[in-house]
Amino acid sequence: MQLLRKATKFQWTNECERIFLQLKAFLACPPFIQNSNATKPITIYLIVSEDTISTTLVQEVEKEERPIYFISRVLCSVEIRYLMIEKVVLALVIITRIMRMYFHNHRIIVKIDYPIITILAKPDLVGRMIGWTV
Repeated sequence: MQLLRKATKFQWTNECERIFLQLKAFLACPPFIQNSNATKPITIYLIVSEDTISTTLVQEVEKEERPIYFISRVLCSVEIRYLMIEKVVLALVIITRIMRMYFHNHRIIVKIDYPIITILAKPDLVGRMIGWTV
């Protein structure tokens, strides 16, 4: 990151070598998708940007979160114009449709930065948000 500054001259140091070896080790052993355990809850991480939705289902195994499933989707032209909270709810709807079998057999924990529960509990929702809430 220090090299991004304009007036910085590149010099390979011991710290650079150490970080390079850590990055190499990390990339050499990617996370493997595992089978889920029905007795443990599944945590869903939702990442929503302006034009994409990404979701990761993870489960804790031996005090480490291990991935179960990944979903990534590019939003179509209509969906890009949704409000950010609508995109978050859309991501939840998509994941519940695709991963229905996990939702029936596991306790689900959703982790996201948006107050989904308070918004979906409002009685004055309109349009697609009412349908998604149902």
